[in-house]
Amino acid sequence: GGRNSVMDHSSFCPVGPGSIRGLELVFGRESIHPSETLAMMQALQSFAMDYFEGDPKELELHDIQFQLCEFQKKFFACAHRPYSAINDDLGGPMLHWTPDFILKRLREMLVFKNYRLGGLKEDPATLLRRAKELCTWLGVSFRQSDSNALSHGDLVIIEEVGSGMFFSLKDNGAVMLVPKEAMAAKFLVTTDEVQVGAIHFWEAIHLETKRCKQLAWWERNTCFAARAGKRFDEKHRLTLEPVEERVAAQAEAVLLGEAVKLRVFGHDRSHGKAVCLRRPKELVAREQHMLELIQPAMAELNTVKHPQKKRRTE
Repeated sequence: GGRNSVMDHSSFCPVGPGSIRGLELVFGRESIHPSETLAMMQALQSFAMDYFEGDPKELELHDIQFQLCEFQKKFFACAHRPYSAINDDLGGPMLHWTPDFILKRLREMLVFKNYRLGGLKEDPATLLRRAKELCTWLGVSFRQSDSNALSHGDLVIIEEVGSGMFFSLKDNGAVMLVPKEAMAAKFLVTTDEVQVGAIHFWEAIHLETKRCKQLAWWERNTCFAARAGKRFDEKHRLTLEPVEERVAAQAEAVLLGEAVKLRVFGHDRSHGKAVCLRRPKELVAREQHMLELIQPAMAELNTVKHPQKKRRTE
């Protein structure tokens, strides 16, 4: 009985979209049909004898598909779905990273992605793109959007416009106001589906906090609170409305730091006072620090000299 009685460790494995994407990268294919995946994973499993440092017999097809999924995340920023618990440190101690650490990690990433060292562009747009790529490679936070609009996946704090107080959370999850930004709760802006781009007025959104709880209306205490429940539950749907009354306009994006009304989607329950959603200063500083470290690292990698290929002689 038990695991030893399972007979299909190497003959069957369910494959998701992440693993298929990983197979496309490994085999250099633009698209792969799910019916092709089993044979491809079995082929990769057969290479374990030459490349796996442990006991190849311990590897199963489930291990192969799992690593394929993790592998493709290193190449696609959108693969990092921002729908998991928020890290306390906003995605890593970036302020404590050294130039040498960034140089080594940047070299690893570029070599792994088949970039040719020594001829890398160093213009501001490229440096920003490389900083985002490196943060995705390392699994830390870096805002993907370059616009000033509130966007899907943004990590924000909520500030009352008039009082300058910030949303924080009590032990029971209820929202309370605190005077310092360092004490403020951080929320991840998401929607019902995996999307990219700006958040618009009157659009249904979710504000996710730690431990996958989401901001919702707490009837008993008549206030907003971080509540557990099914992800993207209708009870957790909120929306942002303009402070000044105006006709709903399609594709009118909410700006970061703009005064808005936070309301329960489809109901009249709201915070009552105008608030603004903006990015934490600490996170902005960390991203700027990454950019400052990327620039000299790129310059040093461009000094790499490649040996010329020797001509074959008869």
